[in-house]
Amino acid sequence: MKRFILVLFSLQIGMALAQPVSISGVTPGKTNVADLKELLADSHDLKDGENLVSLKELGKLAEIKIDNGVVYEVKLSLMSNRDVLSALTSKYGQPKKITGKVKSVKCQNGFGASFDGFEGSQTESWPMKDGVVASIEWAAAYKCAKFTVPTYFLKHIETSNRISSKLARDKASKENESTKKLKDSL
Repeated sequence: MKRFILVLFSLQIGMALAQPVSISGVTPGKTNVADLKELLADSHDLKDGENLVSLKELGKLAEIKIDNGVVYEVKLSLMSNRDVLSALTSKYGQPKKITGKVKSVKCQNGFGASFDGFEGSQTESWPMKDGVVASIEWAAAYKCAKFTVPTYFLKHIETSNRISSKLARDKASKENESTKKLKDSL
């Protein structure tokens, strides 16, 4: 009996320490384009930015973001892939951190009929490991949505933050240029 309890305790500790950092062999922050091509169901001309691919091992479509020839984000819709959601929580346990909230709301259509719907979004994340955060985002596509859409993300945080910051700076710079051109034309 003691051995059984020890094994069970070891499994629980192992599950608590295990964190998702890859899916179908793709690890954000480590997998390069050459390695990625071996993990895909069909050949692709992969480029920096967003790429829609079919993962060989899962047989599922995923959106993969690449920067300087290295994958930094994997996004997999769980809408028709609930088996992946079940496998993730079975292998790694429930995500530990929850932010945001999906609310159930009373809605009314243009004909006056009432129905229950959802709004908002909620992100459930596992702790970071090797610079990678895995999370599941539940989002209502619009106010009074009839269902929420779950999406699984694996992100290399440092790269993702660097690219987000660059995009924000580029957007601000373009807005400043537009404002300057408008002022000059007045």
